[in-house]
Amino acid sequence: MKPEYKLRRLTLSDFDQKLIAAWEDLEERALEPNAFLSPHFVIPAMKHLLAGTKPFGLFVERVAAGSAQLVAFVALAPAGPSKHFPLPHLNLCFTKHSFLSGYLVDREYALEVMEVIFDYLSKPNGRWHALVIRERAASGALSEIEQKKAAAFGWRWLAFREWERAALRFDELTANEGQKHLHSKSMRKNIRYGMNYLEKLGAVGRNLCYGASVTTEVVERFLELENMGWKGEQGTSLKSNVKDVAFYREMVAGFNQKERALFAELSLNGEAIASSVTLTSGCEAIGFKIGWNPSYAQGSPGVLNELRWLDDELSLPRPLDAMDSGAAETAEYMNRVWPHRRAMRSGVYAITSAGKAALPLVRLATRFKGYLNSFF
Repeated sequence: MKPEYKLRRLTLSDFDQKLIAAWEDLEERALEPNAFLSPHFVIPAMKHLLAGTKPFGLFVERVAAGSAQLVAFVALAPAGPSKHFPLPHLNLCFTKHSFLSGYLVDREYALEVMEVIFDYLSKPNGRWHALVIRERAASGALSEIEQKKAAAFGWRWLAFREWERAALRFDELTANEGQKHLHSKSMRKNIRYGMNYLEKLGAVGRNLCYGASVTTEVVERFLELENMGWKGEQGTSLKSNVKDVAFYREMVAGFNQKERALFAELSLNGEAIASSVTLTSGCEAIGFKIGWNPSYAQGSPGVLNELRWLDDELSLPRPLDAMDSGAAETAEYMNRVWPHRRAMRSGVYAITSAGKAALPLVRLATRFKGYLNSFF
């Protein structure tokens, strides 16, 4: 018999352990791994960060020979007219702590399941006029499928912005390439200066924690370091918001159960002066947050801490093919340290006739915003 694809729309209260286990298994088979679509990120996010947006998940199962297998997941949130789109629409779920949106689909059935998802989104009686997407990978097999399916369904795309951000592709990162790219004369000088500065103050150490070595002290130490300096002063650090702290602790605990939360620390005389959190999904990783003690800014501890990922002898709990920095395009230090780039885009797909008619207005607003940003 021909396989059947069943789509279910579920909310947080519907997520049970059986579904979560299947969801975790799907991550390992995903065409485009994405830690921000892991149940260990989505569930805490829906609970602590997105409760007011009424988010829901679309789960697609492939039914064959009497058994069902989860083959796709996408998180969505309905929205009324907003600064992104002037008509009721859907957002690919995105939080202030997310850096990559998208779809989690089984690599073997990507074409079929994307067809099911797009068909569902195209038929809610015209209630959703568009799909707004933020920080989406602009290249790769899944991006190509998304664009082809959108064209087939008659959706129309408008880009808000397109950019590149720092990344690592480990199979392309040879020692010689790393040295050539990273250790330009100026970079070599800066790294040497920073290390010399810290070593004059005492013993410099590096530690990568995961699994059992991610203790409560490691988790809380990161919160303290990330709260130091301008983030704490401007109220943008995790520790500045009670809900953000609850989300962070629950999220890290979930990832760490499977050794998928990596805490990298740089220490001085046994005291951590820089820390970063990296999340893994399948064979890929993405940077979550970084923090450092501004008292040692002269030594660039945050930069020195990120250099560890270029170490040929780096020991990891699982093999990784690539790592996305998750950094903003304005993060010059990451662009100078990491040699590769990942193409990114944010924008909107207009779904209905009314949505397509609104695109010129959205385009004008986008251009006007870009014009204003050039002055500020």
